[in-house]
Amino acid sequence: AASRRQPPPSSTTPSSRPSRPRAAHSLVAAEADEFAGEAPIKLVVLACSREQALASLLASISSVGEHGGYVGHNVELEIKVDVPRGKTNHSKDVLDVAYGFTWPYGNKTVSPRGQHGGILGQWLSIKPATENDWFVVLEDDLALSPCFYKYLLRVRREYGTRDDLAGFTLQDMATCHLSQGCMRPEFETTHLSRIVGSWGFMPRPQSWLTFTSWQAKYNGTDPTLVSGVHLPDKLMPTKWYRELLLSGKADSMWTIWHIAYASAFKKMTMVPHYPYHLSVTHGSQESEDRKSVV
Repeated sequence: AASRRQPPPSSTTPSSRPSRPRAAHSLVAAEADEFAGEAPIKLVVLACSREQALASLLASISSVGEHGGYVGHNVELEIKVDVPRGKTNHSKDVLDVAYGFTWPYGNKTVSPRGQHGGILGQWLSIKPATENDWFVVLEDDLALSPCFYKYLLRVRREYGTRDDLAGFTLQDMATCHLSQGCMRPEFETTHLSRIVGSWGFMPRPQSWLTFTSWQAKYNGTDPTLVSGVHLPDKLMPTKWYRELLLSGKADSMWTIWHIAYASAFKKMTMVPHYPYHLSVTHGSQESEDRKSVV
């Protein structure tokens, strides 16, 4: 896939936020000026039954703000809480964490789901209001770099109008998904992939609207067998999906639908590859509703 260049982001703190060393103030002002005219990116957090994981992620995104990572933007935060599999009510501990979290960088809303939807239902419930309604989705097992928000602003600025892009992931993925022995690529640049990375994903709103409409049309079928989808026979995500399907947990994987969509519509995801990570999983708790997939 074609490679693209972008400047590595830096991390400092705006003077309007918690105090930082004076030496950083000039850089803070420069970054605030750089992004002053750009629309904020909404943060959408997905949670279900893991209160420790949610608390850890929320602490991580709060720390980004403390280090100036939101460049003075008024950043909206939505916490979407699913009902655990086999349950009729939400986890009280998860709701307590969500409602009790203080977010000083913009408006915070908590959106409990009416019934269990799984990871698939959680992702598909996110609907941009317009084609300019940008958001990044963060599942509750992530820790984030202080640079993640500025990285997303910069790639959106440079590549956000490209019709061949489905979106931008924060996940540094291996380039091979045909075996379990794949390693991270050795080159240090961004690259394009048909495989979506779920460890922080910012879709292009227009592409996401097309994707969710396409998924709704074929919901209840095997996405790998939909007309126009051409996936390699030994693709690992297909194997994972079939295993979940047999165990009755197909709603635990949304990425196979997006991979199929990318194949049918010839869309790519921009993948970062730097010496440092923009997102990692912390794995503080395990859940029956989660399988370690792309």
